[in-house]
Amino acid sequence: MFIGQTDGGRRGCNQWASGPYLFVVEHPRGMTVIAPGRQAHTLYACVRRVRLSQFGHFMMGHIRIGKWRKIVVSGSIGTDGLPHTCSDPSFEDLSPYLTEIPNDVASAYWLDEGHNDVGPKAGAMLIKWARENFASLTKKSSLEPKK
Repeated sequence: MFIGQTDGGRRGCNQWASGPYLFVVEHPRGMTVIAPGRQAHTLYACVRRVRLSQFGHFMMGHIRIGKWRKIVVSGSIGTDGLPHTCSDPSFEDLSPYLTEIPNDVASAYWLDEGHNDVGPKAGAMLIKWARENFASLTKKSSLEPKK
């Protein structure tokens, strides 16, 4: 999901967009209480500059996290509105570059009415949180893990 000023355009029938992109990852085992009696995976995020290009009906590109890590992204927040899922070792590689999303924002995401997409309430909360924490989400250089 783009959270700031974006560029974009068309070439023939194809279109593209680029800008600061909120990438969301779910912890493979970490769980958070989102409502009485309900749990969901803990969410983490980072912001990187991404360029999405049209491939058929989809907008796709890649995000670079860490020195050598490239992850294919599509649509909003990484996997067409769903958080990126990864194995424990992959999450451990990514975690130095990620920031945990607060429980109230994560709960809104999991409980919102979006169908395979970020719902309207959660989308607004994610964008607001990402803009307020833009420096901490982007300061983790793609080459230096947090200490």
